[in-house]
Amino acid sequence: MKQVLLIFSLITSIFSNAQVFHVDDTSAVLIKTTNQSPAHWYIEIISDVAVDTTLRWKTTFSNIPAAWDINFDTQSTNHPIIYDGDSSDFTLLTGLDYPQKLIIGAMLNNTPGNGIVYFDIYNPLTPAVVQTISFEFIVSALGINELINEGIIQLSNDVLYFENGRATSIAFFTLDGKLVAQEKNVELFNCKELPKQQTYLVRLIQDNKTYSFKWIR
Repeated sequence: MKQVLLIFSLITSIFSNAQVFHVDDTSAVLIKTTNQSPAHWYIEIISDVAVDTTLRWKTTFSNIPAAWDINFDTQSTNHPIIYDGDSSDFTLLTGLDYPQKLIIGAMLNNTPGNGIVYFDIYNPLTPAVVQTISFEFIVSALGINELINEGIIQLSNDVLYFENGRATSIAFFTLDGKLVAQEKNVELFNCKELPKQQTYLVRLIQDNKTYSFKWIR
């Protein structure tokens, strides 16, 4: 009997400490301008067990402007507004046709900024086993024409030149967030190899300042 109890205890311990879910992507970057509000995106969460599971999330805000209103939807519960340090339980569902989504939203209230919302996701029965995901918001009030007018960039013959030849990092994303091209610490970027007739979200970092704009090439 003692051996049976010991085996049962070991099996229970293994299953109680096992991860019951996983995510394929742990981070998402939303590059927007202030007129693209509300800003939404998601990370999919996949159940690794055959039953619905109660999970818990807890937030950490980093440099999120006070003027932004952040909301969160787990597809089992919706939170119209959340704050730094908030926490709540939700149900990870099984038997869905598509993976369940953890959906972030931000009302930008005409306020530019660059901040990150982190979520610690875990089973409240095993709080030491944590999966952290993050949503980074890069929000600018500027478009490409404003950047050109301010002398931050110049565009000539499909080449982007950066102000006074200063070393700049630049990245191009599709509208669904896929990274298309990037260069770090360069004085110019040749756009000729980027497919035309597409819309790009462009992130530009110069002297620790981040600019972003939508560009239809």
